[in-house]
Amino acid sequence: MIDIPLIMDREHPCSYQVKKQARLLYVHPEFPPINNLYTHLISQGFRRSGQQLYRPHCDNCQDCIPLRVPVNLFKPSKSQRRILKINTNTTTRLTPATFNEHHFEIFTHYQNNRHSGGEMSQLSRDDYLNFLTGPWCDTLFMEILINDSIVGVTVIDQLDQALSAVYTFYHPDYSHLSLGHFAILKMIHHASLKNQKWVYLGFWIEPCQNMAYKINYRPTEAFIKDQWSLFEKNQSIIR
Repeated sequence: MIDIPLIMDREHPCSYQVKKQARLLYVHPEFPPINNLYTHLISQGFRRSGQQLYRPHCDNCQDCIPLRVPVNLFKPSKSQRRILKINTNTTTRLTPATFNEHHFEIFTHYQNNRHSGGEMSQLSRDDYLNFLTGPWCDTLFMEILINDSIVGVTVIDQLDQALSAVYTFYHPDYSHLSLGHFAILKMIHHASLKNQKWVYLGFWIEPCQNMAYKINYRPTEAFIKDQWSLFEKNQSIIR
């Protein structure tokens, strides 16, 4: 058994809920995990951002709940089938996680549209790639194409028996196609082709509109009180 050194940051304003304070637990940066340890940590509620692995450790708040989709049980809802239907001309392609100028331009458009003035809208080319990838993880880019033109990218980490959705961005002109939802559905499809057990979606945060949608991929498993529990369609998650 390997002891994994962890560090706690100071309280800071929550990125997802106004008037709340957040605190994160990090894997020590001098302890770069290899992929099998990453698999273990993500199964314990951690997420990756660049080279950092973290999970919320907030006082008096348990709103961030890790979710993962059991691939062999997943059944798309009526609205999800509708998204697939309106994207009949939309395809995906898996590529190595390397810098691509066109990807970066789409990322910049996305940030300026969704998070104008935010830190990520100011990322340099090097910082952009460092944010999306890490030297110790097995990352792929899933390009989203319409009529053979790249309009978006989903960043995917490949784990033992699972895929993890790290980040998705797309050109704002195609927002009407619900490409974020489409990307998750395609990830689940790719995972089924690779006989993967789960697709990790990150944190479901019910009070935050931008993070609340993740609960719609059912059945889902939620990491509550240090264990994964299965929740079927229309079944409320009880903390």
